[in-house]
Amino acid sequence: KSKINEFYVDAQKPIIRNYSYRVSGKSVSFSLDVTDTNPENVYFLDFFEHNNEPKKSILCSKMKSSSCKAKKTMAEGDHPIILIVEDKAGNTAEKMTSIIVPFNGPR
Repeated sequence: KSKINEFYVDAQKPIIRNYSYRVSGKSVSFSLDVTDTNPENVYFLDFFEHNNEPKKSILCSKMKSSSCKAKKTMAEGDHPIILIVEDKAGNTAEKMTSIIVPFNGPR
Protein backbone atom coordinates (compact mmCIF):
# COMPACT_ATOMS: atom_id res chain seq x y z
CA LYS A 1 0.00 0.00 0.00
CA SER A 2 1.38 3.41 -1.01
CA LYS A 3 1.41 6.39 1.33
CA ILE A 4 0.27 9.72 -0.07
CA ASN A 5 2.14 12.81 1.11
CA GLU A 6 0.72 16.25 0.52
CA PHE A 7 2.79 19.41 0.57
CA TYR A 8 2.32 23.08 -0.12
CA VAL A 9 4.24 24.80 -2.91
CA ASP A 10 4.65 28.55 -2.34
CA ALA A 11 4.35 30.21 -5.75
CA GLN A 12 3.06 33.55 -4.44
CA LYS A 13 5.28 36.63 -4.74
CA PRO A 14 5.67 38.76 -1.63
CA ILE A 15 3.86 42.10 -1.64
CA ILE A 16 5.72 45.25 -0.55
CA ARG A 17 3.46 47.48 1.57
CA ASN A 18 4.00 50.80 3.34
CA TYR A 19 7.52 51.39 2.02
CA SER A 20 9.24 54.57 3.20
CA TYR A 21 12.69 55.99 3.83
CA ARG A 22 14.08 59.03 5.62
CA VAL A 23 17.38 60.75 4.83
CA SER A 24 19.33 62.43 7.65
CA GLY A 25 22.77 63.55 6.50
CA LYS A 26 24.33 60.47 4.90
CA SER A 27 22.17 58.11 6.95
CA VAL A 28 19.10 56.58 5.29
CA SER A 29 16.47 54.85 7.46
CA PHE A 30 14.31 52.29 5.65
CA SER A 31 10.96 50.97 6.83
CA LEU A 32 8.65 48.56 5.02
CA ASP A 33 6.00 45.97 5.60
CA VAL A 34 5.70 42.79 3.57
CA THR A 35 2.70 40.58 2.95
CA ASP A 36 3.98 37.02 2.70
CA THR A 37 3.65 33.88 4.80
CA ASN A 38 7.41 33.19 4.70
CA PRO A 39 9.41 36.42 4.26
CA GLU A 40 13.17 35.85 4.24
CA ASN A 41 15.36 38.74 3.01
CA VAL A 42 15.09 42.39 2.05
CA TYR A 43 17.93 43.97 0.11
CA PHE A 44 18.50 46.62 -2.51
CA LEU A 45 20.65 47.10 -5.58
CA ASP A 46 22.24 50.57 -5.68
CA PHE A 47 23.19 51.80 -9.16
CA PHE A 48 25.03 54.89 -7.83
CA GLU A 49 28.32 55.31 -9.74
CA HIS A 50 28.90 51.58 -10.19
CA ASN A 51 29.29 51.51 -13.99
CA ASN A 52 26.12 49.44 -14.51
CA GLU A 53 27.22 46.95 -11.83
CA PRO A 54 24.98 47.67 -8.84
CA LYS A 55 26.09 47.32 -5.25
CA LYS A 56 23.94 44.89 -3.24
CA SER A 57 23.09 45.90 0.34
CA ILE A 58 21.18 43.70 2.78
CA LEU A 59 18.51 45.48 4.83
CA CYS A 60 16.95 42.52 6.70
CA SER A 61 17.80 38.82 6.60
CA LYS A 62 16.18 35.73 8.10
CA MET A 63 13.07 37.76 8.86
CA LYS A 64 10.92 36.59 11.75
CA SER A 65 8.06 39.02 11.04
CA SER A 66 6.59 40.91 8.11
CA SER A 67 8.33 44.21 8.85
CA CYS A 68 11.83 45.42 8.11
CA LYS A 69 13.52 48.48 9.61
CA ALA A 70 17.15 49.23 8.81
CA LYS A 71 19.62 52.09 8.52
CA LYS A 72 22.37 52.45 5.91
CA THR A 73 25.04 55.05 5.24
CA MET A 74 25.04 56.26 1.63
CA ALA A 75 27.28 58.63 -0.31
CA GLU A 76 26.03 62.06 -1.30
CA GLY A 77 24.18 62.08 -4.62
CA ASP A 78 21.31 60.43 -6.48
CA HIS A 79 20.96 56.68 -5.81
CA PRO A 80 18.69 54.81 -8.26
CA ILE A 81 17.83 51.61 -6.40
CA ILE A 82 15.80 48.45 -6.81
CA LEU A 83 14.37 47.24 -3.50
CA ILE A 84 13.91 43.45 -3.47
CA VAL A 85 11.95 41.27 -1.04
CA GLU A 86 12.58 37.52 -1.18
CA ASP A 87 10.63 34.78 0.55
CA LYS A 88 11.91 31.38 1.69
CA ALA A 89 10.72 29.75 -1.56
CA GLY A 90 12.76 32.21 -3.63
CA ASN A 91 9.81 34.28 -4.89
CA THR A 92 10.67 37.97 -5.19
CA ALA A 93 8.97 41.36 -5.42
CA GLU A 94 10.73 44.52 -6.58
CA LYS A 95 10.20 48.25 -6.22
CA MET A 96 12.26 50.83 -8.10
CA THR A 97 12.92 54.22 -6.55
CA SER A 98 15.57 56.89 -6.25
CA ILE A 99 17.07 58.19 -3.02
CA ILE A 100 18.77 61.58 -3.01
CA VAL A 101 21.40 62.16 -0.33
CA PRO A 102 22.02 65.92 -0.37
CA PHE A 103 25.49 67.42 -0.49
CA ASN A 104 26.12 68.97 2.95
CA GLY A 105 29.73 70.13 2.87
CA PRO A 106 31.82 72.90 1.32
CA ARG A 107 33.00 72.46 -2.24
